[in-house]
Amino acid sequence: MPGVRETIAGLTRIDKAMKRPSDRGDDAGLSEVRGFGFNPGRLRMLVHVPEGLAPNAPLVVVLHGCTQRAGSHARAAGWVALADRLEFVVLAPEQASENNPSRCFNWFEPGDIARNSGEAASIHAKIRHLMRAHALARFWGLAPPETSPQADSWTAIRPRVSSPSPASAGSANA
Repeated sequence: MPGVRETIAGLTRIDKAMKRPSDRGDDAGLSEVRGFGFNPGRLRMLVHVPEGLAPNAPLVVVLHGCTQRAGSHARAAGWVALADRLEFVVLAPEQASENNPSRCFNWFEPGDIARNSGEAASIHAKIRHLMRAHALARFWGLAPPETSPQADSWTAIRPRVSSPSPASAGSANA
């Protein structure tokens, strides 16, 4: 079991990782995309696209937990470094405090998880935009443990987004 000194050192390292310099305060170097499409859930779209990304690369959708910021979560959890190494795009939707004071995704609100409405529709629009803009082949969605019931809301998104075929690379067939 680590001692107090080791625990404090570990917490200090985590704190420093969460406070790395970024382009826009707490976006942790991820880029914000605006005008991507339908956004009834009023979620921000933060993205990391590795340099020289090849066509048909995957997309990983990473949802932050309550009280977290999308960019700092994606970077501190290692998704940005992993995306650079394994060549995939990271989409990190960010909840606004105006939508939920604790910045939790509203997986418990029927209007936010129903197909074509709320946060599910916003995430769907983000996925479609990135799949088309970067000729991506497929996507995976990841949510923190406290949002595990949110896994059911992926069904409001997943069946409607399909991978582009080689003949139609660059466009999602959703």
